Amino acid sequence: MSEEKKDIGEQFIKTNKIFVLREQKFENVTFGKFSLSHLQGQVFIENVKFINCEVQNGFWIRDHVTMKNVLFENIKCGSDLEFKVGACLDNVKITGKKTKELICRKIFPEDIYYERPEIDVHFDISEFD
Repeated sequence: MSEEKKDIGEQFIKTNKIFVLREQKFENVTFGKFSLSHLQGQVFIENVKFINCEVQNGFWIRDHVTMKNVLFENIKCGSDLEFKVGACLDNVKITGKKTKELICRKIFPEDIYYERPEIDVHFDISEFD
């Protein structure tokens, strides 16, 4: 992994209260944590690849995040990978050897389930073992 730790939040382009990360490839990058909860507004990640990356402490995807065509290949995590049920996932794929648990859950009892557009594959973990 790289010696330099990156903050995933600093990789986004911000317009008003919309944060966008599009058409990027991160390879052999170490992130201190992968949390987008500090970004106040809607978060969109589209056509992004994370290959052989490491997340040292905390991987959380919350309900204000939309991910489309995102690949996590051989991601190494120091904590569980946690996806909140309210996040919109469209063709998100995790592959490689599982280093921690993968958790998909409601976090708060008042979470609302929104109707999602027709999507062929929401979340593919078929090659994550």
